[in-house]
Amino acid sequence: MGEDGNFHDIKRNYKYVFNITSVHGEGYGGLEEAADEYPINMNVDVIEWNREDEHIGVQGKYYLTMQRRNARLWSKAGATDQLRLTYEILDNTPGTSFAITFTTDKNGTQTPSTGTSPWPQVIQNDYFKVSLIHDTSTQTADFIVEALKDYTAGHDTDEVEIRFRDLIFHITITQLSDRYGDWEDGGNQDEELEDN
Repeated sequence: MGEDGNFHDIKRNYKYVFNITSVHGEGYGGLEEAADEYPINMNVDVIEWNREDEHIGVQGKYYLTMQRRNARLWSKAGATDQLRLTYEILDNTPGTSFAITFTTDKNGTQTPSTGTSPWPQVIQNDYFKVSLIHDTSTQTADFIVEALKDYTAGHDTDEVEIRFRDLIFHITITQLSDRYGDWEDGGNQDEELEDN
């Protein structure tokens, strides 16, 4: 039920989180009675997400959404992909910083981060560079992945862990063997056309 006193439809592929913000009266005598009756004497915040479009993490009174959990890069060095993160904090506990790290060293040893959140953070290994640019005023962050070398079989994937308070997400990086525009010109594939 919304603030207007009317019931609202429950939508498919959405996730709803109900945060009880205050209780201002008695409830029901037991669990079974409470389960069969309307919620009373409480204020509730409803957080609604479209689970089809975003990846969501919820922990207590804060949450984080990610546009997706994979970054795809074309084959050439310099190719980039950008993912958007948003968050909301509903408590007074301090802490709005992110931490990012590669989960393995298969593509070379990670260089230390060049900054600390909320300022831009940058990590890199021999094949990929990851930047996280955090804007605390809008509660958003841009996660930018860049290929440092041309596609190399065996070094075409990696994984980065993003931590926000107690929430952890893993981003899979994949560098494709195709280059941008291959679909337009056929790439390097030779074809023989027959005259009819």
